[in-house]
Amino acid sequence: MTPAEQANVIATWALWVSIAAAAFSLTAAGFAAWQAATAHWTRLADNEGAVVEWAPAEWVAADVIEVGSNGPDVALQVWARLNVAGVRDVQTARRLRPGESIRFKVSGHQVSWDWHARQEPAPGTPSTPSAAFYYGGLIVWRNRYGRRFSLPLDGAITRRVRLDPEPYPHDAEEPNSADQAD
Repeated sequence: MTPAEQANVIATWALWVSIAAAAFSLTAAGFAAWQAATAHWTRLADNEGAVVEWAPAEWVAADVIEVGSNGPDVALQVWARLNVAGVRDVQTARRLRPGESIRFKVSGHQVSWDWHARQEPAPGTPSTPSAAFYYGGLIVWRNRYGRRFSLPLDGAITRRVRLDPEPYPHDAEEPNSADQAD
């Protein structure tokens, strides 16, 4: 075999090896694309199941209302607005885990807070629910996959009061927040 024939045989083998390598790499790329598509479809299906359940608003202090996350997933990039009797407060949080809450500052409810505290029934005595005030708002968050959700917030803050409550002091003025700072 002459050196030229030997070079042709080597070149032929090199051509077949490169063709086989190209075919193998195309097969591998196709398999990788199939795996990526399957993972994407699975993630989309899981994305639909990523849920955050929100607890009703709770009046925890005269000027504080909390809205808590019951989970089961983490809420990310949370933005929330609450409107109560003309007072609006906006709160944000990077992440809210199940059991954590957003706290809204709403002033002007000290008289109502004090009255409801005085009317609280003793354990075992008859009572009835009383609406202290109504609230409205919106909460927006993202799940762990980046999908955006929003939920309108509305309802009544209720407290249990005795069956024979004192009259509500409608003529009483709320303490001014500037007076409280002094």
